[in-house]
Amino acid sequence: MTKETLMSPEIDKSIPAALLILRFFLAIFLLQWSIEKLILPDAAARIARSFYGVTLPDSIGLSATASRCSFIP
Repeated sequence: MTKETLMSPEIDKSIPAALLILRFFLAIFLLQWSIEKLILPDAAARIARSFYGVTLPDSIGLSATASRCSFIP
């Protein structure tokens, strides 16, 4: 079997469209997630408190946001 016969031509033509759709929705998700992290910096502390039962200091949200903003070019 050669490389050309592993996939049918119909599947081979649909891969770029599928990757474009996947990348588009991933970009939307990451944009929404990053905006949420900037608007609600204390969300990490609330998640840790409700899911894990760990109480984090309130400043953890501000320091996490500041560390994320320091990586923005």
